Amino acid sequence: MSRVTRRDDSARMNEEGASVPAASDAQHAPRQSHIELLRIVLIVGVIVLHLGNADMGGGLKYAEGISWLAVLSTQSVFRCSVDAFMIISGYFLCTSNRQTLWKPVRLVFETMVFGVVVYVAHTFVGGGFSLKSLLVASVPSNYFVILYVVVYLLSPWTNRLLASLDDGQLARLCVVLLILLCLWPTLVDVIGELRGADFTGLSTIGLYGSMRGYSLVNFWVMYVVGAVLRRKPLCVSSRFAVLLLLASIVVKTAWAMGDYAIGVLPALLPGPTAFEYCNPFVCMDAVLIVTLFSRLQLSYSRVINVLASCSFGVYLLHEEFLRFISMEAIVSMPALVIPMIMIAAAFIVYLACSAFVMLYECMSARLFNYLRTRIGPFVWDIG
Repeated sequence: MSRVTRRDDSARMNEEGASVPAASDAQHAPRQSHIELLRIVLIVGVIVLHLGNADMGGGLKYAEGISWLAVLSTQSVFRCSVDAFMIISGYFLCTSNRQTLWKPVRLVFETMVFGVVVYVAHTFVGGGFSLKSLLVASVPSNYFVILYVVVYLLSPWTNRLLASLDDGQLARLCVVLLILLCLWPTLVDVIGELRGADFTGLSTIGLYGSMRGYSLVNFWVMYVVGAVLRRKPLCVSSRFAVLLLLASIVVKTAWAMGDYAIGVLPALLPGPTAFEYCNPFVCMDAVLIVTLFSRLQLSYSRVINVLASCSFGVYLLHEEFLRFISMEAIVSMPALVIPMIMIAAAFIVYLACSAFVMLYECMSARLFNYLRTRIGPFVWDIG
């Protein structure tokens, strides 16, 4: 039976949900900088995706010819970022039947605060102010936050179920989930794309198809994949993993070109089926990149760890900084340098957002330390 319990401050929960010693012993369990580096890379990848997005940064809208292909290739490279984040979560959370409730509370609170801050900032640069709009801005209506919190809260039960399976059963479950909830929904979307209309009711995700992977189902499947990787690491050489990753990127890029050539994209969440989060190639890329980074021999780096701790806040804020990046100017450059310029611009945005996130952390730390002292380190515990 699940319960919310108090625990002594000598055993707290870190961000991954694992039990760590008290502050005096924290040096014995430092964050793994190679995984923290991956978090930075993934958020930079998300920013690159949004720079290239026709409706956000405008890269695919402004680019033509070979420059358009260069921008499209960046979308193919970084499309696995969200899936990889959930795999990392499954990898680190899967060993515990208890999770701290402070993490989802802080994520939701941070989303609300940044929503209000962004709205107020807009009012100072010419936008009109209204109480109704302010209240709407404070609502944490962010799909990633909501779905992640749900997966996080369900993780103790998920972990208990997965722990009851032996390695063979766990591997078979993973294969079945990927076939039923990734491969089949993608095939249904491809069929709908080819016929020029969605195939309503044929997908295993929902009535209107896969939701392009923007679903609790896909988030949970990636969590399970991460847990499987923790128990059974991918048995391929790093060289083969890199070759497989490059081949997948080429396939997705060619596939996306075909999607755009057909010219019939879905009305709901329009976008090429090649870049769906549930696309097996996107899922495979996420597995490969997590595997490759987990094998890096990287010593502890305070700079990397501090920057990585800002990743969630950067995700919340980065869209406000895209307006300062001229994709029209970037796509006018030689095609070979366009991806590099986009990545550099995305990293600059990351650094700029990190400054605001660090300021927020300094201001909010005292509040949450006070609440933790008064309320206690509540833990979601299923026993």
